[in-house]
Amino acid sequence: MKKLLITVLFCSFSTTFLWAQVKLPETPDARMLRFPDISAERIVFAYAGDLWTVPKDGGVATKLSSPKGAELFPKFSPDGKWISFSGNYDGNTDVYVMPSTGGTPVRLTHHSSNDLVVEWYPDGQNVLYRSLMTSPSYRFNRLYKQVITGGLPEQLPLAYGELASFNADGSRIAFQLQSLEFRTWKRYRGGWASDLWFYDLKNNTSEKFTDFAGTDALPMWHGNTVYFLSDRDSRQKLNIWAYEVSTKQTRAVTEFADYDVKWPSLGPDAIVFENGGKLHVLDLANETARPIDVRVPADLPEVRANLKNVA
Repeated sequence: MKKLLITVLFCSFSTTFLWAQVKLPETPDARMLRFPDISAERIVFAYAGDLWTVPKDGGVATKLSSPKGAELFPKFSPDGKWISFSGNYDGNTDVYVMPSTGGTPVRLTHHSSNDLVVEWYPDGQNVLYRSLMTSPSYRFNRLYKQVITGGLPEQLPLAYGELASFNADGSRIAFQLQSLEFRTWKRYRGGWASDLWFYDLKNNTSEKFTDFAGTDALPMWHGNTVYFLSDRDSRQKLNIWAYEVSTKQTRAVTEFADYDVKWPSLGPDAIVFENGGKLHVLDLANETARPIDVRVPADLPEVRANLKNVA
């Protein structure tokens, strides 16, 4: 009986020791989730150089890509079935498209310049992107239309173009001429500060609709409202503002005081953005924002035990 008890205790200790050595998968509440976009049901974002999706309310993310290069600017198609993005699978940053549930990316552009996805056309058959490929200077991009079935791009008549958003029927865009999103400048007031414009694709006419000394950027056209990023409040933090097209009135939507709002992106009924390293979802029905928890089940190879030469 004593021998049996000792055997049982030893087996129990061995099992406990084994479980102590085999850790459960790591799923940290991730930060640094960049370039998010939102569909009716899911969010796509870039994390650690790859693309991931997660339910709209947060949860455990699913990895969509794993190339050696990085991907950025993922955008859901209007029906949510496809994702366009910029990636450097073949050694150069080009525009790709893939199913939103995962699959083999199809390359759409083939120029040596960096081709950066801006938005889908409302028809779901074309992607708007920006590139230096015909610009006379490296200091600004131009906008191009690319059909997702392949072929040569169509250059828009605008001399300059960075980030843009379409109205419902695709006849007009709200856009910005220059882009400072990758600059580290804070509270910038100067000649590179961006304003926002309307452009009529049918009549080839343009109209400036913001005129602020600081930053007005990343327009997102939803119904009769153009949401955009601005640091025009007293705190001089980048927050989401709204411009009513019919009344030409501007109002504040978010009021973050500690961190800037970064990379907001419009979906069918919500805007997703980054603030303080976390993703937030802004419900457009009531214009209230809430943070969501995103857990990333990555292999995290750098946290594994390994041998180091400390000589």
